[in-house]
Amino acid sequence: MMTSGNAADDALFQAAALAFAMVRFDDRLAHPARWSLPAGVLREGEECYIFFPSRRRIPIAEVPAFLAGLSSPAILSPTMTRGIVSLTLLDELTGERRAHAQHNFDNQRSVVESMAAGLGLGAAAKVLLQFDDEEHIIPLSAIQTWSGRFAVQVGWSVRDYVDDKRADARMMLRRSDGTWSWGSTCPLRAPETHPDSTET
Repeated sequence: MMTSGNAADDALFQAAALAFAMVRFDDRLAHPARWSLPAGVLREGEECYIFFPSRRRIPIAEVPAFLAGLSSPAILSPTMTRGIVSLTLLDELTGERRAHAQHNFDNQRSVVESMAAGLGLGAAAKVLLQFDDEEHIIPLSAIQTWSGRFAVQVGWSVRDYVDDKRADARMMLRRSDGTWSWGSTCPLRAPETHPDSTET
C-alpha cells in the first residue's frame, strides 16, 4: 500500500482510488469469470483485478496504489469479464493515437475546471460519490488530479449537492447501459429520473 508523504501524493492516491471506484461501478455489468482456478489463486473481480495485457493479479486493496504508481496517465477500459480491465498508458501511444488521447485528457481537465467554476467550488470543496452500496467523499483537488491522470470509459458529471453538509457537490457516474449512479442502483437514495446534468 502506498504511503503518501505530501499533499500531491495524497491527491494522486485519492485520484487513483476514484478511478478504481469508477471501474467498479461499470464492472457490475460484466460477467463473472467462470473458469476454475487452482487453490490459493485470487479470483478476478472478487479478490483481485487484472489490468490487461498484463496477467498480474493485483489484490483489490492494492489497486489504488498500483494505479497511483503508473508511469504516465492511463486509460482504463472495463471489459465484459468482471475484474479484467484494459489498461493503456499515454506514454505507450504515438502519432494520431497519442494526440487524440492527450486531447481527451486536456478536455477532461477543462470540463472539471468549468464545472467547478460553475458551481462556485473552492479549493477545499468536497464532492460526494454514491453508487450501489458505496459512498465516497472526495476532495476537489483529487478530482482535478484524476482528470489529468486517469480516463475511465464511464460517463461522469459534477453537479450541485444540497442534501446535507457533508459535501459541496455530487459526482455522477453513468454506466455503459445508461444507468446513473443514483436511483435504483443506490440504496442510499430514493429512485430518481435521469439527472439534468452534462455528461462527458
